[in-house]
Amino acid sequence: MKSNIGIEEKNRKAVVEHLKTLLANEFVLNLKTRNAHWNVI
Repeated sequence: MKSNIGIEEKNRKAVVEHLKTLLANEFVLNLKTRNAHWNVI
């Protein structure tokens, strides 16, 4: 099923790549924050 959200496919793929990187960075930051929090106690 193709989505039509008004963005060309090549541009949509570029956005997806940026979002995947951002999501991965946020996940790592979350893990590091939780680890630091538990090590303080």
